[in-house]
Amino acid sequence: IININLKKNVATGFNGSAVASFTQGEYFRNNQSVNLNYGGEKLKASLGVSRVDNESFSKFRETRLQNGYSFELASDEIMNYDGYTVTTGLEYTLNNKHSLSFSGNAILNSNNDDLESTTVISLLETETLDEILESETLLDRESSNYNFNLNYQLKLSKSSKLNADLSFGDFNSEGNTYQPNTFFAPDGTTVIDVSNNAFDSDTYIDLWSGKVDYEKEWDGWSLSVGSKYASIVTDNRFAFFNVIDNENVPDPTRSNDFTYEEK
Repeated sequence: IININLKKNVATGFNGSAVASFTQGEYFRNNQSVNLNYGGEKLKASLGVSRVDNESFSKFRETRLQNGYSFELASDEIMNYDGYTVTTGLEYTLNNKHSLSFSGNAILNSNNDDLESTTVISLLETETLDEILESETLLDRESSNYNFNLNYQLKLSKSSKLNADLSFGDFNSEGNTYQPNTFFAPDGTTVIDVSNNAFDSDTYIDLWSGKVDYEKEWDGWSLSVGSKYASIVTDNRFAFFNVIDNENVPDPTRSNDFTYEEK
């Protein structure tokens, strides 16, 4: 459960800010953001937009002994991340008793990873090279996350109020992965075996909720009573493919689709 509380900007008039940062290491990284706010007697509004574009690099080395063999792994990975975040808020006071507010945010991300690895496989007993595995993992993932909330508040008196909320959320993540694997003889050029596969890993989540709350305060005490209804539908899909002659051949024995609903 994620509970996000946003602080209201009580300043009147218009104000805004813009921030940008740039970093140059082995790879270039940059971030930018713009925030705008307006505060009036009856209307308050805010808008924020941010962007991040990062590229990073990692190395991994490992030696593993198993079942009479030595596995010497060397992998290099380049990771690219590009994302946008948009937030907005709107509050309108109809009179001293009634007010409406709306808030929303959208998060859009894109990931592209390229992992290349070489595994040298040797016999422990004779300390001779047995074979070499050249493999690669290419990941392409896109995701989006949208959340919106509409609120109505009624001030019944100085010490009591009624709140009604309607919320909607939508999350989508689609990932495509390609994994070619080629086994070479000790000479490093003769191909012993080729095993290429690919898989799609997708997640879709739809949720909405409605709630009504009554609050009463008196003499340092407070009473809160409310009712809420929520619905969450999650669809997880995993499709596995054997890549044969550059064609993706579905493998139903290694694929699944799992959908469930929560209320």
